[in-house]
Amino acid sequence: MNSVLTKFERGLHERFSRLGESYKDVQYKLLKLIPEIERLKVYEKFGFVSIFDYAIKIAGLSLSSVKRVRRLDEKLDKFPRLRESIEKVGINKVEMVSRVITEKTKDLWIDLAENLTKRGLEQVVKDEVQKQRKEKGLSIYKEQKVVFTKEAEKIFNRLKEKMGLKGSNKSSLELILKNFEETLGYVEVDFADSKNSDSTGGTRYISVKNKKILKKRSSGTCEFPNCSSAAKVIHHPERFSLVKNHNNIVHLCSEHHELVHNGVIENELDSVDSWRTNLINNKLSFIDMKIRQKRIEARAPG
Repeated sequence: MNSVLTKFERGLHERFSRLGESYKDVQYKLLKLIPEIERLKVYEKFGFVSIFDYAIKIAGLSLSSVKRVRRLDEKLDKFPRLRESIEKVGINKVEMVSRVITEKTKDLWIDLAENLTKRGLEQVVKDEVQKQRKEKGLSIYKEQKVVFTKEAEKIFNRLKEKMGLKGSNKSSLELILKNFEETLGYVEVDFADSKNSDSTGGTRYISVKNKKILKKRSSGTCEFPNCSSAAKVIHHPERFSLVKNHNNIVHLCSEHHELVHNGVIENELDSVDSWRTNLINNKLSFIDMKIRQKRIEARAPG
């Protein structure tokens, strides 16, 4: 594929992107008006049989988006600021936040909806739901159905026999996996003491060797507790701009990396196993405030 853009093609893309943003802004504003139009039955006065018919034919809104606004209406009555947010962040983010918002955390959730990406917000909502379930003593894991191939079934039965397991296939598989995990071990790494360390020197460069050590420790998976997403970012819990070294680095997915820079992760300077979302006492550091401002500027239409 030829990736070289002409000046005209770049201009066409930029114009299309700006119009797309404008279209989304208009759509958000239209959706915000739906509950009031339905309450006053404005659509009937113009000869429409339902709010759906009215919204689709007059504004070109989708049936699904109108249904979602109506479902949220009761929740939005309790949190007027959240209703106002539809105009700014759209129905998707408002719907996500409505699952977890409380009177105590409403200001924070609205702030996160306005400043996090859609994927970042989705992740913090998921983490908060898991945290609430755990506090209630409920499982945070979904039951998974495993279907063996013929060859895998033979291997499983051989291992089960060799280990002398007499329980169900489900419990036997769990014991086999635990045993395998123990043989792998957990690689503890002190990057500051590693040979040819790049832990000092003030540059952001992290050697290939230390990246490999980190990847081996994380198995290429985000190190935030209970996250199974691919690790894509190397994060410095002690901000690099302050310490100028790589003594303490963590492998994170893009979403959890976004969250730690938005002040909603506690125990960040402790072991990553103790990291949790904290929606009550969160605060942004000066550095993270600057990072947020840069992201806002990058999203602003040019």
